[in-house]
Amino acid sequence: MRILYLAHRVPYPPNKGDKIRALWEIKSLSSQHEIDLFCFYDHEEDRNSIDALRQYCHDCYAEPLSWWRSRLRALIAVVKQAPFSLAYFHSPTMSRKVK
Repeated sequence: MRILYLAHRVPYPPNKGDKIRALWEIKSLSSQHEIDLFCFYDHEEDRNSIDALRQYCHDCYAEPLSWWRSRLRALIAVVKQAPFSLAYFHSPTMSRKVK
């Protein structure tokens, strides 16, 4: 089976809880399935660590997350009483890639 795995952040290196969990899930799933990983990064070292995930993933797409833009969208969402994380991670480019 081919699985699209969406993550808030690049799950490598596994140095925080969310990255540890995501990497463990990807490793486990990849033993029997093809994984396509789509995620965001906000630090250059995270972008550079994508290559380490290629051993588990059929395809990897990582998109930069703008510090200012993401926080501005989140602030607007709070004012509008909309979901914070949906606004923070919203990306038209990522939406097109997922579709």
